[in-house]
Amino acid sequence: METRSLSSNTSAWNFLVWAGFVISFAATMIGLIAAPLLIWVKAFLGMGIVFITVSCFSLAKTLRDGHEQKRWVNRINEARTEKLLTEVRES
Repeated sequence: METRSLSSNTSAWNFLVWAGFVISFAATMIGLIAAPLLIWVKAFLGMGIVFITVSCFSLAKTLRDGHEQKRWVNRINEARTEKLLTEVRES
C-alpha cells in the first residue's frame, strides 16, 4: 500500500498569511476609528468587522475539517480494498 505524506506549509507562508491578516485587520480598524462617523455607527461597523472575521475563521476551519474527514474516509476505503485484494490474491 502506498503511503502519502501530509503536506505542511512553510514558515514563510505561515508568516505571510498571518502578516496579511494582521495588517488588513489593523488597517480596517484604523480606518474605522479615523472615519468621521458618529460613535454608534463606528460601534456597529466595528461589531460587523469582528463578526465577519470570526465567521471567516469558522468557515475556514469547517472546510478544512471536512476535507480532512474525506481524506481519512478515502484512506480507510483504500486500506479495506487493499486488504480484500490481498486476500483474493492469496486464495
